Amino acid sequence: MPAASEVELTLVDFAHVIQYLMDHAPRSEPLGQRYFTSLGFGASIVLRLVNDGWLRVLSPDTYLLRGDSPSLHGTLAYLSHSIAGLHVGGRAALSWRGVLHNIYFRERVDIWGAGYSSLPSWAVETFRLSYHPSYLFDRRMPSDYGLAPLPFQREDIRVSVVERAIIEHFAIALDAASQEDLQNLIASLRSPRPNILQVLSDYCVRRDVIQVIKSMGELEGYEWADRLTA
Repeated sequence: MPAASEVELTLVDFAHVIQYLMDHAPRSEPLGQRYFTSLGFGASIVLRLVNDGWLRVLSPDTYLLRGDSPSLHGTLAYLSHSIAGLHVGGRAALSWRGVLHNIYFRERVDIWGAGYSSLPSWAVETFRLSYHPSYLFDRRMPSDYGLAPLPFQREDIRVSVVERAIIEHFAIALDAASQEDLQNLIASLRSPRPNILQVLSDYCVRRDVIQVIKSMGELEGYEWADRLTA
């Protein structure tokens, strides 16, 4: 569709704008001003779409198409445009990768990113998102190490692999969760990949986290724990 200008649109032109959005805009994914700018739609066109009920305002400069609702994956994709290094990590990643099975209804979703950032209130309230700045690993480690999309899922949503997720979870839960809960989690971690776990451990700045993971793994008699250098 050719870029729309800031001049007043005729009814026919405006109908084309609406039809284009209905046909091509991503569903269940919030739309930011960046998206509309990429189409050549300026602020006056967006305001008209809002006033005429074609867009619903989630927060300043964040919208949803009429009749649409945000999905978790769509929301994560939207947030990834403004939060560098955004990924699902910790307990949520362990759940998504099938390590944890006793998941509570509406369990918190831990997401990580490069540096401090604030999440919009509608995203936190709708999906129980919790943000953590990714200062867990030395900056010499490639920022995408241990991150990958889930099989057959969106390529733009990265999720920590099991080895990275366990370190992230322990970094959050070490002071809050019971020793029994953490030991039970380690007991379910039967076959992490030793080479990947070792690389992540070498770069992890929380040496106490690595030492606890190793000692709990040794209590379970796991070979991977014996081989881990903490």
